[in-house]
Amino acid sequence: MIIYRDLSAVSFIQILACFNEAFADYAIPFQMTESQLRYMHKRRGIDYDLSFGAFDGDKMVGFIFNCIGQWKDIKTAYDTGTGVIPTYQGRGISKDLFRYTLDALASNDVKQYLLEVLCSNKPAYHLYLNQGFEVSRTFNCYSFKKQDILNITLQALSNEYSIVQSDELSPILKSTQWDYSSSWQNSITSLHRVKNHIKLVQILYRKKAIAFGYIEPHTGDIPHIGVIPAYRRQGVGTAILYELAVLSHSSNMKYINIPQDKDKIGDLLSRFEIPLGLQQYEMILSL
Repeated sequence: MIIYRDLSAVSFIQILACFNEAFADYAIPFQMTESQLRYMHKRRGIDYDLSFGAFDGDKMVGFIFNCIGQWKDIKTAYDTGTGVIPTYQGRGISKDLFRYTLDALASNDVKQYLLEVLCSNKPAYHLYLNQGFEVSRTFNCYSFKKQDILNITLQALSNEYSIVQSDELSPILKSTQWDYSSSWQNSITSLHRVKNHIKLVQILYRKKAIAFGYIEPHTGDIPHIGVIPAYRRQGVGTAILYELAVLSHSSNMKYINIPQDKDKIGDLLSRFEIPLGLQQYEMILSL
């Protein structure tokens, strides 16, 4: 018999084992170490009291990891990972676990539920649609080699430009000058949770910030790049991307969750023969 309960008292080793087994047959199979999964949960703001597992006796066979915070000034849960191990798939566990989660979130005054799902994951997508979720945005995702960026021939910027690095996460550019609001995991709130692991690069023109980019050096993850429109197509975006690659400790880099209708970086990457990768739907449900 499958039972459902929160993860507050479940050992992290058991959580990790279930996670890795569930994602072994994912569209992009991957495995995480204990430190990697802990870090991911910290950056995204997981709440184990409101994250839930499916158990067959003592064996954890499924999970929903939920983060709790404000999203557009509304108390929101963000599903940062849902999975069922392969031998238990097809038994309705995801659906039952999801219903259990919705009841728990609603009883804790959570007003909306946010998640992302790969566009290619049709079963999960239709599960969420049937539960009342609506697509809010379609995200583009890119993966590329650090060396591909370092091989770029940079357009020389005049001496009126300067490039500066900072450990301070709040860029001089105001969020109103960004092309789009970041996804949950790339938001300023998420980055502040792991601020000692994030670097900020800015380009100044006559000492005024006109472009910025964040990098998580140990993973090669780029949470956000922004260039004021008046300074685009002048080599500024390329210079930011290059500086982020220099800072990356990882040979593999990625820039994910760029809204499809606001994807300026895709135009830049295509010039260097870096194609669009996977796409995701951002979906939301009012509770």
